[in-house]
Amino acid sequence: MSSAPRRTRTGLALGALLLPLTNVQAADIVVDPGGDGDFTGIQAAIDAASDGDRVLIEPGLYPGGINLSGKNIVLISTSGPTVTEINSLDTPDESTILAISGEPLSATVSGLTLLGGHGTQHQWLAGNAWSGAGIYVQDSALSIEGCVIRQNLARHSGQSIGGGVVVIDGEVNIADTAFTGNLGYYGGGAIAALSSEVLVDGSTFRENVSARGGAIYVGEGSEVIVQSSVFEGNEASWGGAFYVVDSDLVVTSSRVALSSALIDGGTIFVKDAVVLLDDVMSGPSVAERDGGHLRIATGGSVEATASVFSSGLAVGGGAVAMRGDDVSFVADGVVFSENSALDGGDLWVFDGVASLTNVTSLSANAGSTGSVIWLGDGATATAINSIAFTPSGPFVLFTEDGASLSWEWSLLYGETGEQTGGALGGLTGDGLLFGDPLLAAPDARPPDVTLLDGSPALDAGEPTTLDTDGTRADLGATGGLHPWSR
Repeated sequence: MSSAPRRTRTGLALGALLLPLTNVQAADIVVDPGGDGDFTGIQAAIDAASDGDRVLIEPGLYPGGINLSGKNIVLISTSGPTVTEINSLDTPDESTILAISGEPLSATVSGLTLLGGHGTQHQWLAGNAWSGAGIYVQDSALSIEGCVIRQNLARHSGQSIGGGVVVIDGEVNIADTAFTGNLGYYGGGAIAALSSEVLVDGSTFRENVSARGGAIYVGEGSEVIVQSSVFEGNEASWGGAFYVVDSDLVVTSSRVALSSALIDGGTIFVKDAVVLLDDVMSGPSVAERDGGHLRIATGGSVEATASVFSSGLAVGGGAVAMRGDDVSFVADGVVFSENSALDGGDLWVFDGVASLTNVTSLSANAGSTGSVIWLGDGATATAINSIAFTPSGPFVLFTEDGASLSWEWSLLYGETGEQTGGALGGLTGDGLLFGDPLLAAPDARPPDVTLLDGSPALDAGEPTTLDTDGTRADLGATGGLHPWSR
């Protein structure tokens, strides 16, 4: 009798199921409008694709309304976005691409130009919205790489968001992608995130427009991280580049220029939200009312490290305006350069708490009062290891009755006018210095605030605070543990 093990019916069934799976290989499906590929249309290729396949798109012009149909596939051009375009101008009631059927984050759209989308209908706020004109992602995930997303217009209704991309209850990674000239009527000219996670890396945002967040709208508990990206010429009513409400935003190693707000927050508007900025250079930037760069409203908190806010312009707070309950601003290793306002050239703190450590303020200007800081009744500001360099203006610091200001172990320099005003009276505090800090090139753009040899600000910080080299802290933005470097 044979001693071979008996193969059960169950074992045979499992073997039959496993055998084809082990031999399945991902396929490349070619789309060519001239007929030399597997398909002439993108949607037909997606319909035929299986998880793991690549849909290779040859140069050409293709219609929009593409649905990824829940598949884990890569949609990629063979020759890049300059010659491969999906255009939705002839499909005005659709997004250019949709991911709405549970696609995983490994599903990818790469190397395409997406143009002319008008959005997908969904319920939000008080009624219907048409959102995600370029790409609409809901209850799904998607990676977007090396694309050009331009002139997509989410404008059918006042609730429409995300001219370039909308993400609703989903997750999206975006890399090396250019957003240009997109419109999100209510919020997010380029990107809008609701209850979602979004990572943006190495991307550009130019001339995008919306009412809230010319470039990016972050809402409903979303978490958005932006790194190594450039923002230029974006415009909104609130938050020229970013609008953040009830959410978290982190921006690192990025540059923002020529952003504008018709009302508040030339660069960022923050409400009931937390924003972290590190190695961010912002400016020029303008708000028609308050917060040339940052407008922090009720429940808003902003922390900025190793960053520059330059050439901001507003009525209140050329760089930062704070007004509302429970608002805060923390700056460490930050340069404020040539910001201007009627009140508070750098900071206008109507309410809340501002904390400045190793800050350098250069040539702030106030048409009325408080060229560096204006404090309202009940507002609080503390400054340590900082420099205020205002060679041409009076009232460097100004407080209303009831305000609280602590300015210690710092240096103030002004060739003309009074250094303090309002209810403040004469400025007193431990470790205060008055004189030229000997900055390397304060008028350069960007400024060089390195302390020259012989500067009185060298090793003049609060005695227990340190620089990164372990020595006693220097004053200004190049000292301390979060220094800004030119």
